[in-house]
Amino acid sequence: IQHLMVAMSSMASFDEPQIIEREVARDGVSQSIQVQAFPIMIGERRLVGCIVRDISEQKDVERSLKRYAYQLETLRQVGLELAAELSLDTLLWMIAPRAVELLGGAAMALYVHDPKLDLLDLAICLGDTQPPIEQTAKRGQGLAGFLWERGEPMLIEDYHTGATGKLTRSMWGKVAGAPIVYGGEFLGVIFVFSDKPFDVTDLKLLGLFASHAGAAIRNARLHTELHELAIRDSLTGIFNRRHFFDVSEKAFRHARRYKRPLSALIFDLDHYKDVNDQFGH
Repeated sequence: IQHLMVAMSSMASFDEPQIIEREVARDGVSQSIQVQAFPIMIGERRLVGCIVRDISEQKDVERSLKRYAYQLETLRQVGLELAAELSLDTLLWMIAPRAVELLGGAAMALYVHDPKLDLLDLAICLGDTQPPIEQTAKRGQGLAGFLWERGEPMLIEDYHTGATGKLTRSMWGKVAGAPIVYGGEFLGVIFVFSDKPFDVTDLKLLGLFASHAGAAIRNARLHTELHELAIRDSLTGIFNRRHFFDVSEKAFRHARRYKRPLSALIFDLDHYKDVNDQFGH
């Protein structure tokens, strides 16, 4: 209140109405106060009239809208960046920090689904004090397995590892998680950890982010599969003629650059025509 009185007294010298806003503490709670001051002349006597309003709720809404606008712009940029990357390893390292930035968290974890073993592998875990979590998870087991089984984004208000009942930053408190699904195919799960509360808007944004990530991961996997099909024989799985010439060209350039000898060793298999005639070239 003292700060407001000082500000109001300084406004007394102005001839036009003035508006000031201040953060004040009342009973240990911070409030946003707006003061509208205007001069009042009674004869030669100059007074100052004031209207004081509590605008804490309005300020909270303004901050939420600004944060939401920033998150939407971040989400738009993320969508463009992820769609352009076809290397799966590079893509995963792009997803990780963007998830933390989007929700304003402090740590994250990204699990990728292994369809052959039907389990989740921890691909990326970022943050100085992220909680100890499982390296692999089966459906319904652990934090990642629980989200996999749940099949939809979720918020956990009081998450800890069970090592202690006292919840500290090192043990974490707030978790936002979302499954990564594209075209009905389950691809993994993503978590963002924070010691500050998340809200429903954060959860919706994380769900949208997971959708972008799912499309990008699926595209990267398809690109890898197509690349493998282009350089491997479909029957035996061994490298084909095209891959041989690609590798040979790189080896030849390397030998010329460093002036090193280069040799080629060729094997001839007897009666291989019978194999080609029976199974195809």
